[in-house]
Amino acid sequence: LIFPLLKCTYGDQCKPNPCQYGGTCKDGIGTYTCTCLDGYQGKNCESDGKLNELHNNNGTNHKNITSITDSPDLHLQNETKAPDRKETDPKTNVSPNPHTRIVGGDDCLPGECPWQVNMYVLCLTYKKMCSVVVAVDKEENTEMMYSVEKIFVHGRFVSATYDYDIALIKLKEPIKFSIYVIPACLPDADFANEILMNQKSGTVSGFGRLYEHGRVSNKLKVLQVPYIDRNSCKQITNFAITENMLCAGYDNITKDACQGDSGVPHVTKYKDTYFVTGIVSWGEGCARKGKYGVYTKVSKFHAWLKRIFRLLII
Repeated sequence: LIFPLLKCTYGDQCKPNPCQYGGTCKDGIGTYTCTCLDGYQGKNCESDGKLNELHNNNGTNHKNITSITDSPDLHLQNETKAPDRKETDPKTNVSPNPHTRIVGGDDCLPGECPWQVNMYVLCLTYKKMCSVVVAVDKEENTEMMYSVEKIFVHGRFVSATYDYDIALIKLKEPIKFSIYVIPACLPDADFANEILMNQKSGTVSGFGRLYEHGRVSNKLKVLQVPYIDRNSCKQITNFAITENMLCAGYDNITKDACQGDSGVPHVTKYKDTYFVTGIVSWGEGCARKGKYGVYTKVSKFHAWLKRIFRLLII
């Protein structure tokens, strides 16, 4: 899961172009100015002036990207389990799988999931060193490793329920982008809530287990998962589905995210542009009938993400 983070350096501040949604850039001394297209505003034209104007705009086309601005921050991957049962819930004989979440997915071809970071963060606790891996195939030795400078975990994260299950990682150096490595877009909250999450489905990709308790995949897998309304999701689980979560998946088809996929991106396509809409968080087993996958609802954390970005730019 890749989010944009501006990294200003002296030189031509317009290479690559930091202005989003077709904005034009004017270089300055250690700074730049964006001239935005109608309907967009903000330093980098990142905000929509009116939701209906953004609705009618094609946005950034992932099919034809030639340059990507900004160095990315990445979410922190955690192995997670189904959260503790609510005290008022009746006890059942079902024991949720201790880790979450691709079962039934297809191989993600090179360039098909260009925002994907490997499912783990390599950390040497005793040295306080961490690295992230960008890869689409563990067997071809094409992965790229980047050192982590700082980790930002949401201060209200609740390990018992996996509420506020989100974090950011600042890398020590920008990721080198190519046609195979491209960040997904971070949408405004209103656009995500009213447009993106009203699409039929999103896409999840990862290197997790191929079936419950099975082996992990050496190939990056990708899967389309239908959006599930919150009330329907709450009815089939005894665990809390908070406003910071969204549900997606199938209740009668063995396709789902699985162990080792926690923290991977859930993206939604809109007019040839992929936007980050969720983060794989938890679930009861993998691809179990009558159960859905639960994701962190990224739109709920738009303000938090912006605050972190501002801190990192200073």
